[in-house]
Amino acid sequence: MQASSSTGSSQATGGTMSGGVTQINVGGYVMVFPSGMLLREGLRGTCVAVLLHRFDEWMLNDADGTIFIDADPLYFIWLSEKLCRLMHGWVNEIKTFDAVQPIPFYHDIFFAESPIAIDKPTEDSQSQSAFRSFMDMMGAFIKSSIKGGRGGAEVLSVTVGGRTLATTDATLADCDTLNDRFTKYGRTPIVGVGAHHVDLIVDFARRCRLSPDGAVVPPPSCADQDELVRVSEMYGVLEAMYPNILANAVMQTLLIMIGKKQPKMACLFKTSLHGSSYASLAPQVVGRRGLLFVIKCDDTNTIAVFADTKLHLPADPTSELAFECPVSLFSVCGAFEEGITKIDLPQDEQHVVVAGTQGAVTEEDGEPRGKAISSKAASLCGAETHDVAVQRVELFQVWSAVSADPIFSADGLRALVDATGMTDATPQLLYKGERDGWEPEAMFKNVGDATDLLLLLKDPSGPIIAAHIEGGLSPPADPTGEETTPCAVSLFSVRGAFEGDGITKIDLPKKAQVVAVAGRQGAVTDKDGEPCAKVCIAKGRLWLGIGNRRPTGDLRSCQVWVKKEELPADKKYVGTITNEGEARLASSFNFTLADLEIYTLQPSAGWQWVSAVASLMMDSRPT
Repeated sequence: MQASSSTGSSQATGGTMSGGVTQINVGGYVMVFPSGMLLREGLRGTCVAVLLHRFDEWMLNDADGTIFIDADPLYFIWLSEKLCRLMHGWVNEIKTFDAVQPIPFYHDIFFAESPIAIDKPTEDSQSQSAFRSFMDMMGAFIKSSIKGGRGGAEVLSVTVGGRTLATTDATLADCDTLNDRFTKYGRTPIVGVGAHHVDLIVDFARRCRLSPDGAVVPPPSCADQDELVRVSEMYGVLEAMYPNILANAVMQTLLIMIGKKQPKMACLFKTSLHGSSYASLAPQVVGRRGLLFVIKCDDTNTIAVFADTKLHLPADPTSELAFECPVSLFSVCGAFEEGITKIDLPQDEQHVVVAGTQGAVTEEDGEPRGKAISSKAASLCGAETHDVAVQRVELFQVWSAVSADPIFSADGLRALVDATGMTDATPQLLYKGERDGWEPEAMFKNVGDATDLLLLLKDPSGPIIAAHIEGGLSPPADPTGEETTPCAVSLFSVRGAFEGDGITKIDLPKKAQVVAVAGRQGAVTDKDGEPCAKVCIAKGRLWLGIGNRRPTGDLRSCQVWVKKEELPADKKYVGTITNEGEARLASSFNFTLADLEIYTLQPSAGWQWVSAVASLMMDSRPT
């Protein structure tokens, strides 16, 4: 097929020119364009001049036969105005210094210098090479049926907001959901969605097609960014607009290394999408459990941090809140020659500290440091100091698709209940940390005012410890206070502290048989009066939600021990005894719970009948 040689004086029919103007359809917007101005010296060598004046018959046409250009209409409206100013002598040249995106993007394409002239070339090898170069530059606007053309085969359109939005099948080829909206449902107008937002996501697809392979295409932005995100997700282009830092295969490997069974993942926050402010981050993550931070430090180094907790902000916006929880640190790339490398952190560094919206996390010397600290991650970013300005941050929620396993078998639990002496009682599960969440509020809500509680604690390293308290775990009326209640308390080593696998009961002195519970906004204090934990059982022998002299936001951090002289004489203790005479029942003095179950021991129906009969007999006695 030969290209046409239309000039500014040809008769107007369909998309041809008349009187120095051409009727064109740009992205669904039909306009009269002053194409004759492109014949001026200094402009006739541009790609757009050669395209419109020499190859108009090779371009796609809409249903009315009008030349179609798959571009943002805003650019050609802007260009038309600039050409008119040039025609009237108001300006001497066309510049983009005052233009906003996407105008510079399209101007770089259309006003690039054409490798071929606007007139027909001679048939020689040099002109053929120049022609191929032109097709490399402008082939995206020429029919795919023409050799070198990549513009597609048809114009697709849809009505939104009372006007027509159009593009080509080539632009929508990699956007399945968006393509379906233009093809399968193109005759049905789009409703409930702003036309401007659809414009933006379609033009993003255009720019992706027109950009060189491997080029990063900046995502669109607008005043209502949340609505743009919603529409982008609706039409399946959100991930293309805001791609993840890690490729899918790398992310799947990382999820496996985290250790969740059948892991599921949802993106909560991206700096590329939500911005870099703490105010933008906090609403996206508060109340979500299982947080994976992926941090692109620079072009070489990427790290990941997984904090297995649910974050929330402190009640006081100027303070900070600690979450003692399992924290895993990974070097994804940059620090090691191997692939993803997990770094085991010391127990005392497995925590997350979160600042209020008006505060900052402080260091040991009280100096403000930042908004959140999870571990010593900066050294993995290739930094000589801990202060690193990262390129991008993404945050995902990660959870297991299967239910957490019971801590103990049914037979083992039955044996433990019998060991408490309540052989006729039935255990009823009230709270399970891995199921219900580790925040104290979840425990208080599920346990309620139940008494005769059996606590089963699982150390990730293997030991299992139990506590039987005949009282309850209800918080005091004062949310900032604490309440201590005398009640019978027994501790048990279920596994790990004594030779053999049998259940070992540890009898405690009378003065240790108390339970202290903090209010929802408070903490149980230690012997020095410092805020320490959420629950203290047996005069500090068992702590739940213990922090390092600061309030804690969850229950996972635990401490359990007994005095050396309280160990049963008939059992061989295989644990560690400190210089202070404290015997550890877990793998370490402080540890992070893998799981916690709390049962109430309910008397059986027969036991309830005996109790009722005894009560009646007592009431029938003469006074």
